[in-house]
Amino acid sequence: MVTLFNEGKLAPLFNTGTLLYPMTKAQYANVPLRPPQLFSHADQVTQWQTSVPDQAPLTGWGGRCADLLASVQPTAPISLTVTLSGANTFEVGNIVSEYSVSTTGAISMTLPASPTSRLQAMTNILALPYPNLQAKAYADVAQHAIATGAQLNTAIGPTSAASYWTPQFPGTVVQPTAGTSFTSNNLGPQLRMIARLIEAGHRAANASPVPGFGMKRQIFFCQVGGYDLHSGQTSGSTPASVVTGAHANLFAELSQCMYAFQRAMEKIGVNHSDPDFASRVTTFTSSDFGRTFPTNGVGSDQRLGQPSFDYGRGSARATDLRQVAGSRDQRSGRHQHWPMDPNHGGRSILRHAGFLVRHRQ
Repeated sequence: MVTLFNEGKLAPLFNTGTLLYPMTKAQYANVPLRPPQLFSHADQVTQWQTSVPDQAPLTGWGGRCADLLASVQPTAPISLTVTLSGANTFEVGNIVSEYSVSTTGAISMTLPASPTSRLQAMTNILALPYPNLQAKAYADVAQHAIATGAQLNTAIGPTSAASYWTPQFPGTVVQPTAGTSFTSNNLGPQLRMIARLIEAGHRAANASPVPGFGMKRQIFFCQVGGYDLHSGQTSGSTPASVVTGAHANLFAELSQCMYAFQRAMEKIGVNHSDPDFASRVTTFTSSDFGRTFPTNGVGSDQRLGQPSFDYGRGSARATDLRQVAGSRDQRSGRHQHWPMDPNHGGRSILRHAGFLVRHRQ
């Protein structure tokens, strides 16, 4: 990540968390002013994904953005919101529905031997006239799912080789302080598939020999776990061992996978003669919790304020985001560290997507 930071393509947004509005430590004691179920994993995940920390969840802010953008590309062949991690609140909208794919592509119908003839038979059955409205609706949905999956898998075909990307997405992550290596079987494959979908989205719908999606805007969601390290965070308590262990491995994976993803965006721009393409892609991280600085002896405990990382030249201006974090910390007191809300960092992302964003008082 340090390489991207030095290139002005990564910005750390410090001390973010789920609040109704900025508050001091003294105000925190007034329970009605706090979000409900504060320090609950599930509730803070939901609050991050809805950006509405004081109400029951209905839609996510990614889904609401997709609702507004749907009119820009009404003929988009796939949904504006695509998830690599199954159902999530972030991409739930009132109009647009999230489309779930795996790290190998669309989740297609699994058929026994002679798949072509069996698929054709299934397609013929679904195309029959159905007087029952419920049966007809089911057939329409199934036909649409089969057609969309086939179109998506064809569109991402040109980027199937791992060597297409330079550097390649890491299959093995090397922990820089310990020198050990381990398999990246979660974040790397998810980001690689997102890169393939973005490349297909940028390719014109009438491109030859393989058509793309011809989409101007796409919203993706992926997630990884393992950061809740109340124990086993480091290899030990000596100065040499505190920089190795589970926490160091997680950040090594994040760093190397995000580096490969940023370079993949730049490669798409080169391959499509669009030098500014990478600057129009913004990637950001969010987490339900940060970690306390003091140790509990074997790890660290939950802390409301956490760092968020924003990637992509254009919206991630490191100096701007550092100043934002500093001004908010000063308002709450130098040593109190009560965080700013997700809306503050999200506004930068939304402006980059073309939205007119006003501050909510």
